[in-house]
Amino acid sequence: MTAARRTAPEEGHGPRVARLLSPGIEAALEQFASPEVLRAGKVNLIAMDAVVERFGARWPMRREQVHEHVEAVLDRHLGAQGYHLRISETDILVCQPELGRLASQAFCLRLLRDILSHFLGTSELAEVGVHEVLRVSSTGVEARPVDARAVEAAEDEPGAVGGKGLSAPDSLLGPVAVWTPFVAANGRKLEIDCTLDPVIELKGRATIGLRFRRSVTDAATGRDFSAAELERLSRTDRLRIDLGAMAQGLKALRETRRAAPPPTLILPVSFSSLSTLDDRARIVSAFQEARGYARQGLICELRDIEGVPLATLQAAASMIAPSSLFVVGHLTECTRAEARMLKDAGFRALSTECPPNLDGAAFLGWAKQTILTAKQATRSVLIYRLPSLQQAMIAAALGATHAHVGG
Repeated sequence: MTAARRTAPEEGHGPRVARLLSPGIEAALEQFASPEVLRAGKVNLIAMDAVVERFGARWPMRREQVHEHVEAVLDRHLGAQGYHLRISETDILVCQPELGRLASQAFCLRLLRDILSHFLGTSELAEVGVHEVLRVSSTGVEARPVDARAVEAAEDEPGAVGGKGLSAPDSLLGPVAVWTPFVAANGRKLEIDCTLDPVIELKGRATIGLRFRRSVTDAATGRDFSAAELERLSRTDRLRIDLGAMAQGLKALRETRRAAPPPTLILPVSFSSLSTLDDRARIVSAFQEARGYARQGLICELRDIEGVPLATLQAAASMIAPSSLFVVGHLTECTRAEARMLKDAGFRALSTECPPNLDGAAFLGWAKQTILTAKQATRSVLIYRLPSLQQAMIAAALGATHAHVGG
């Protein structure tokens, strides 16, 4: 069990509190004991006392479930450099070397709010459950409560990183200006943009996540590139567009104040960006960063797959699968030939966009053919950019499972 012992107040917010350790974890504590990391405020303690007190006599029966959930949440949301350790029944140490003091505290506060809401239905006690760790020894951890108001005030500052409701570190992708605009191999200056589109599950009309809808514009003319034009760009240019769109989407998430992170993020990736070891490593690294912005995980939307041999698609899907909840194949136009080929490609779903200016009989004909064709390959079909909720309901009746409504 964990015990708390108050000592005399020192500089900082609130008195120091000593947290005792479970036996046998002394060696594992070494990674948290660096004086430099502690002085920088990069180590925090998340205390689950509120959960234990609420469960009362039921705690021994719920203990394992709570521990498994907390560990899964931490694994999902910590950045690529972060690590954690449960040091007792109620206490977890969290270290994020890439974050500063306030950003680390903000992350832990958001995380604890999410955990308390999951088990207790309220997050009111989160403000007293996060402590900045001051000293780590073989006998215990000394910490003091964080100043939740100061953390929240810092998050409200213009340009603050990690907006409320998001659990993510500063961007490892770098500033958006690194990616856009850029000069492509063909000599044209291109601009990358990314829009966050909510995607709903049509049966229950619940939002399942945000799709990163990327667009590429010719800077000289302001004209958007078509899918065919994007496919003709070099492999390096397409990789830059993939990473630049992710950087823009994550920046938009940091700047958007949401009550909680979205359940998932649907991230577009060009097939060619997974074709070499170096490119694949950069995509996986970007995915590792993006994991901190979604409660449940990431969905990889593999694009530019038309005409790619089945075995090659299967290999690409299997290589990105460990970084994703699942992989979706995106088709510009869903034809019977493509659907037949994709049946065994390893995709959980197929996605496509509704062409503009379709209504009435024209929309019904397109939707019926597209959805029935896609169903030959996968059980789930995602239709993006449907003009209205009414058309989304028509798509649902024809067998579509998910949709984005809007231009």
